[in-house]
Amino acid sequence: MNEIMKNMNNEFFPTPISLLEKIEVDFADMWKMLPSEITILEPSAGKGDIAEWFKERASENFYWRQDKKHLYFSRADIDCIEIEPDLRATLKGKSLRVVHDDFLTYDTAKRYDLIFMNPPFSNGDKHLLKAIALQERYGGMVVCILNAETIRNPFSNTRKALANQLAKYGAKIEFYENVFSVEDAERKTGTDIAVVGIQIPIPEQFSQSFIFDRLDKAKTERAAEWVEEDECRDIIPEGLDFLDSYIKQFNDEIKAGVALIKEFHAYLSARKERFGNIDSEYEHETLTLKVVGKNIGRDSLNSFVEAVRLRYWKMLFENPKFTGKLTSKMQNELYSSVHDMKHYDFTLHNILELMTQIRNNTLKGIEDSLESLFDTFSSKYSYIDESSNNIHYYNGWKTNKAHKINKKVIIPMYDVWHSWRFDGVTRWELKSYRALETLRDLAKALDYIATPAYSAIDTHYDLEHEIERCFRLGISANIETKYFILTFYKKGTCHIVFRDDNILERFNLYIGRQRNWLPPCYGRKDYNDLDDEERAVADSYSGGAEGYNKIYEHQALYLVESSQLLMLAESVSSAD
Repeated sequence: MNEIMKNMNNEFFPTPISLLEKIEVDFADMWKMLPSEITILEPSAGKGDIAEWFKERASENFYWRQDKKHLYFSRADIDCIEIEPDLRATLKGKSLRVVHDDFLTYDTAKRYDLIFMNPPFSNGDKHLLKAIALQERYGGMVVCILNAETIRNPFSNTRKALANQLAKYGAKIEFYENVFSVEDAERKTGTDIAVVGIQIPIPEQFSQSFIFDRLDKAKTERAAEWVEEDECRDIIPEGLDFLDSYIKQFNDEIKAGVALIKEFHAYLSARKERFGNIDSEYEHETLTLKVVGKNIGRDSLNSFVEAVRLRYWKMLFENPKFTGKLTSKMQNELYSSVHDMKHYDFTLHNILELMTQIRNNTLKGIEDSLESLFDTFSSKYSYIDESSNNIHYYNGWKTNKAHKINKKVIIPMYDVWHSWRFDGVTRWELKSYRALETLRDLAKALDYIATPAYSAIDTHYDLEHEIERCFRLGISANIETKYFILTFYKKGTCHIVFRDDNILERFNLYIGRQRNWLPPCYGRKDYNDLDDEERAVADSYSGGAEGYNKIYEHQALYLVESSQLLMLAESVSSAD
């Protein structure tokens, strides 16, 4: 952590716990306005001192720990924003939720009960104005640590605008000296600070209904947004153009739903004001609005936002253009995290962040897929007599147990196909999706090992269609797919013949080098330059000088390096 702090700019001053405790006591009159289940945003979160401090105050024993001066919550839902990549990584390492990078560009439909912030001293005025603007949408509290001069010396237009806002909302301001010079301050400064507390009331639109007027107005305002979207469109990865429409749909749905919830809140408020609580005479409410299956309540807006976020993230994960190159195992690992995505807005920034994470994890996934494919064709079913001929043994490097896959392999596929006779013709039908998933994963794994020109041929989904087409015609033998010729037998086996000898050789060489069955220099040195031990392996694997030198003279065709797989990983989420 100290090394990270050395590399940070001069404006990174972690918030001392002693200062937080002062604020806790001095602003005690404001805390009673906060709910027990609280949503909090910490912009400019640094390494998360404020967020962690609030997490510690969320207690299962909330009702036993309440007092007049200290903050305790039954539940704290905390989001963080941080612009420095190293600090974002630190926050994530602490299991703190990072929802954006630059607070000044942050836009969300989520409502926060409290924004608690320690922004950069040089432009703290801009950050506080941004926080006020966010809370003006739904109402809520802001507590901000500022350079005292920002308040005392409003010389700039921005500071003057801030002064007007603070006066408008009757802000509470406390000044402190030397609070960043105390023992627990990780970075020291003698700068005097001001702590600003603002309670922004719930806006009028929650009690007045202007839903259709607002939506019509929003349509005219979209022109400015489109300019920004056009600029963003330039950084959308090739093959993922659909993201633009997904994001627009998400934003439109969020705006319409939020407007509807506000309208319903306004209806309830107006009804109560005009007619009183007349529903007490009846067993049920005469009119209800449900969000995610629950009647409208205080947290309905956030529940709606999270539900819409989740649906669009699921749409993205299920789009073959985004995840089509991932094997079923890699897809399942990605899908397992989909429910966590409800905490993140469906923005281009967050999508690109996710793609970066996928790319960083994909290389290991590719390597595991290729290793698993090799074992499926070799050792996994070696106990079956028919499958024992799948491999050819050779004297490997430092071992005599090396082997490579033959052009034809046989694997069992029990209880996944069934057949019957109709009009004298045997009809085949898929009994289990598991068989297609296995074959599709095999094809995807070979996509990574094939030459770029070959892997670019898009027949992933033709595989299923071709098998089903042949089955309808009563054909179960010699079914041609991208990499294989497939033959299915009633006894529950599948015969797989590789169509391309070069791809098979490429695959065997890759595994042989990965498992150190072949010397590190294999295929990189001329046969005549090999030492005796290396030449013995070349004779056993390639059949002598001619077979070996074919690999040496065409290295680009036969040898695959990890750097090549990494390039594939970088585009794994792009369209085929």
